Amino acid sequence: MVRAVVWLTASLALLFLTEARAQYQGYLPVQTGGCEQTPVTFRSNTWGEYIIWQRDLDTWLVGYPPYQREMQVVDTTCYLEYRLRESMPYWWVNRYEITLAALNNDGTYRWRFDGRAKSVNARSRYEDHFFLRNQRGSLDIYRDPDLGVTQVVYVEP
Repeated sequence: MVRAVVWLTASLALLFLTEARAQYQGYLPVQTGGCEQTPVTFRSNTWGEYIIWQRDLDTWLVGYPPYQREMQVVDTTCYLEYRLRESMPYWWVNRYEITLAALNNDGTYRWRFDGRAKSVNARSRYEDHFFLRNQRGSLDIYRDPDLGVTQVVYVEP
């Protein structure tokens, strides 16, 4: 019995003291984005549109030291959220629409926002607020921080 306990203790100590060569993976989330054109100007009672772009290229560090290499991966969980409450008062009337205009090979999403401008008597300034996000849970280690974007819109008579 004593011999078994000594053997078990020695093997556990050897297990914890030996250097294990494990593959290391590091992760660096990088999300960028913004307004393609700011500010934008629309005429009263006409349809207008503008583009918000978003790029999410994540950098992975893979391999065994000292032979690690970086690899860039396009994150395909991107989406745009319109902050309706923060954007009041609105430049548009009746409805607005957000669509994915393009997804480029470099991981750039181009979101189109369009709506019909309201009727104004003088040049008026409005702001549309957005969040650029990933569709990942709040505890997911691969989730990028939310990125706030503000688009300035002028409506002229």
